Amino acid sequence: MKLRSRHRPTAPEGKVIRLELFETIRLWHGQGMATREIARRLGICPKTVRRHLDKIDRGAKAPQRATPPSKLDPFLDRITELTAVGRTAWSIYEELRTDLAFTGCYDTVKRAVRRLRHHEPKVYERLEHLPGAEAQVDFTELARVDHQGRRVRTWCFQMIWPHSRWRYLEVVLDQTGPTFLGCIQRALQASGAIPQRLVPDNLTSAVLRRQMGLRPYQRDFAAFCAHYGVAPAPARVRTPTDKASVERGNGTLKKHLRGRTFATLADLQAAVTGHQRSVNARPHSQTGKVPNDLLALERRGQLPEPYPLALWSEHRVRSDCHVQVLRNFYSVPYRLAGKKVVVRVDDDRIVVFDDFVEIARHPRCSGRGETDLSPGK
Repeated sequence: MKLRSRHRPTAPEGKVIRLELFETIRLWHGQGMATREIARRLGICPKTVRRHLDKIDRGAKAPQRATPPSKLDPFLDRITELTAVGRTAWSIYEELRTDLAFTGCYDTVKRAVRRLRHHEPKVYERLEHLPGAEAQVDFTELARVDHQGRRVRTWCFQMIWPHSRWRYLEVVLDQTGPTFLGCIQRALQASGAIPQRLVPDNLTSAVLRRQMGLRPYQRDFAAFCAHYGVAPAPARVRTPTDKASVERGNGTLKKHLRGRTFATLADLQAAVTGHQRSVNARPHSQTGKVPNDLLALERRGQLPEPYPLALWSEHRVRSDCHVQVLRNFYSVPYRLAGKKVVVRVDDDRIVVFDDFVEIARHPRCSGRGETDLSPGK
């Protein structure tokens, strides 16, 4: 009967054991563990353990895995030259493939170019805002909620005074002109502070399409700013650092609402209002001061009379005796079918005029594609 050894046969002399096995042998031997105990725990022959302990005593380092040669090795000098002059990874790959018979893939070249490029870190200068000098506004999308029997999208309007970090928050259902101006007006009334400069995003409720580098403003937005004596200064396109305070505020709000669900619009507004009161009443992380205490420094004078919020536009009455305003439909008298009428969009209602005579008045619909069939009077 042939007996089997309880140990595995000794590994060939030229075979390299795994790196983690080599490190384990060195660690346990340094802790005073016997050679046979190390072999028993690792399931290898004691001779293998002794051989590697002899190598360790002679100052041998951990075994290194042999790296196979790369297809890029013959072309590294050329890739370095082309990367230094600003060539893209794809153009370098095309040249290697067509002129130098490179047989590798594009991803290999792209990884090599990425390692060679030196990216300078972006450096920003921290701006210190004077009291009352600026206010930043922005919208950020929140969760969908139930409103009037429908599942609707919601946004949060946020206006921040950067010096005091005082903010005003309001949940809205759209970003149209009357809604946008109404939010700003309520923020000014809540704070009592009129900034010298107003920094919104490039939303269509404030800024028209760029023309020859200029940014013409919507008529109602320009009139609103003139009424309050505020200079509009929209942020540059894709440059969130122009309104960093409100962008940071959007992130703080979303972090506060993360993981929470809201059944109705009122529940969401209550949560947002609670967040506003909390951040305005506690010391700010950068200034160390309470925004409510610094708000008085933002006030420059008395607020003027409220601006009459309205959006005027001209529409043609459809053949079904409805006029389409902001993607919703409102009924008008049948005699006006095919005629042009003037519509005034207020914050909460729609008013239709024919030859300066009011002919219909409807509550403003909050969604899209809704139809108001009421007589409108």
